[in-house]
Amino acid sequence: QPRFLALTGFARAIKEDETISGDNYSVLEVEKGRLVMMLSDGTGSGERAGQDSGKVLDLMEKMMETGYSVEAAVKMVNTALFALGEDQNHPTLDVCDLDLHKGAMELRKVGGAVTFLKRQSETEALTVGNLPLGIFQQVEVQPVCRNLQDGDYVIMVSDGVVDAFEEAYEDALLQAVEAAETQNPGEMAEWLLRAALRAGKGRVKDDMTIGWILIINGFHGLGVFIKRHLKGDLFNIIINIVICFIIIIYTTIPIRLLFAIFSLYITLNGVVKFITYLNYKKDKVDRRFPVLCGAIFLIIYGLALFLGRKVDANEIIIFIAVYVLFLGKK
Repeated sequence: QPRFLALTGFARAIKEDETISGDNYSVLEVEKGRLVMMLSDGTGSGERAGQDSGKVLDLMEKMMETGYSVEAAVKMVNTALFALGEDQNHPTLDVCDLDLHKGAMELRKVGGAVTFLKRQSETEALTVGNLPLGIFQQVEVQPVCRNLQDGDYVIMVSDGVVDAFEEAYEDALLQAVEAAETQNPGEMAEWLLRAALRAGKGRVKDDMTIGWILIINGFHGLGVFIKRHLKGDLFNIIINIVICFIIIIYTTIPIRLLFAIFSLYITLNGVVKFITYLNYKKDKVDRRFPVLCGAIFLIIYGLALFLGRKVDANEIIIFIAVYVLFLGKK
């Protein structure tokens, strides 16, 4: 069983006045515990660029599936493109090779844009000054090697994202990456894409593709998440349900209502964070699910109020209003 798991998310925008992206990406599980994510940007834009970058990834996948190393596969693809002698066919290639048993990354870049490694509050920009594929007959690609930890992010982007931030792209991109708060890779990729679109004043002058990888501890994923993010709220969910029902039955209406609302808020806070964990693990849980969960709790508490002691309509309206206020803050 691999020590780590890798969750991936992508976001992309097609160049204005084009219908097909010149960028392509691929995620390949070469073997159990080894994941390779690739990003290729074709020369120019449109259908031809998309075909060129797609062929590069297709060749890379086939060679790795037959047992070639990443380095050997890159060299063979480069030689094949050089032999074609096409001046307009020089795609870039970024290959992120993850060993999930050891928690190690080897990043190979052939003409690709900057890649980021984000660890807690620190973000490192990883760049290599290689030219795109097919320009020279031989290509030497030195891997950028890093050890990975639980909670690390690897962010790969095409040059359209970089160009959107213009001259001060590195600092601007670093700030945008560091400002991302959600833990869902797909949402983080979308968030960075929106930041790039804002920086470009809404224009898409080149294809934009963002690949976001989240590394989590495979053995203790839930335990680590609870320890680092729930901070006792899971326990509070259970305790507050019990306490709230005791308060409802054995206290007077004003005090009971006050404590019930407070307990409900703490409970919902934990529920929302637990749903965040489901998003963090699956990337497919509907965002409206926390609201649905809150509505169910509202019904339960409302019924408890009616059953525990008679309350008038005004108190129920206050109860619902305060609940909605707290939910809105979340």
